Amino acid sequence: MGRKVITGVGVVVVIIVGWLIFNHYHYTPPGLPDKEIARLAEKELRKQAPSLLQDNNPEFKKEMQNVEILAIKELEGKTYIIFKMDFSMVGPEGDKYDYLQYNAGTYMLGYRLVGKAWRGIFLSNGMEFETSFMGVAPVDCGHHPGEGIFYGFCKDPSVDQAILEIPDQSPVKIKAEERLIFGQIPSGIVEINPRFYSSQGEEMEAVYSLRVAIVSEDPKTFEKYTNSPLNWWGMTAQDLNYLPGDAVDAIWICADQQEQVLQTEELIKSLRVLAEEGIPVVFTDIKDAEQVANIFKMKQVAGGTAAPETIEGVYLGYQGKQLQVGLITLDDESDVSPLLGKSLELRYQVEITPAEKIAKDVGKPAMKEIETGAAVKGVSQ
Repeated sequence: MGRKVITGVGVVVVIIVGWLIFNHYHYTPPGLPDKEIARLAEKELRKQAPSLLQDNNPEFKKEMQNVEILAIKELEGKTYIIFKMDFSMVGPEGDKYDYLQYNAGTYMLGYRLVGKAWRGIFLSNGMEFETSFMGVAPVDCGHHPGEGIFYGFCKDPSVDQAILEIPDQSPVKIKAEERLIFGQIPSGIVEINPRFYSSQGEEMEAVYSLRVAIVSEDPKTFEKYTNSPLNWWGMTAQDLNYLPGDAVDAIWICADQQEQVLQTEELIKSLRVLAEEGIPVVFTDIKDAEQVANIFKMKQVAGGTAAPETIEGVYLGYQGKQLQVGLITLDDESDVSPLLGKSLELRYQVEITPAEKIAKDVGKPAMKEIETGAAVKGVSQ
């Protein structure tokens, strides 16, 4: 009897080891619904987050804020996830980064191959890189030469496709879907020149950083931005009539110019046009959103109220697919400057995640639907 038990156990062990060896060398699709793949993948990435974040730059302590499974993609019979991991940083001195002077909306973008495991799924192969919404290109992208995979997240919602120029080969075109670019190119290629285009065929230009027109004539207004990486410049209210939408990412109208702007019909019309093109307009220090809504003939104000001491200003811009007016408020849990954070959110139609504790995310959906900002100029309906 004992010998039979030992033999039986041995057979089971041999089967398990054989299956593990087979699974290691032979890819098997996960065979699960997308929602279950996303749930399991997010759970695994949360476990890996501390080591993933610290491996890149051990001198900086990084705290994960949130993990999102942006999409599940099929490529040549294999299943992949693309993920986004938001994080904050503490430097060697132990001081929190000043996001207005350094980076706002820092995150890690990566992808993983998903296969069937003995129990559930496994994540293997792939890559990741750290970036920020303050970056220089309309798409944050990466390329894995060994696997021949190119991927990216379209910060600018009007990106329609990528054209990858490869020396001595025909260009590779990859369509943007769900604000993601994910496609196969010949493996072993190292040199690639990616170019990005809108649905109108216009090439999306890379810029130094978030371009902010600061409408003020007060020198003290500009002092706080002297050492910031913002690509900013000062201008007067009258200059707004000559400001093209493709030359700016956000407009901040400061206290000394607000009365002139809000009492001049021509300037109000110019700002409305810019807002409809996807350029957020921010009125700093104004506490009354209804006042701004009435001037711009907006039918409704974004919901919510706030204590006056927490209000940093009022915005006019697209939140999702709707042009609206709303308050900009301080958030005790966020490391991001309220004006900068809201400008990034409205311009790129994303959420700049506050410094939430991981426990707060428990029970939230693993996959988050990304707003495409379809009402913004340059994005197909």
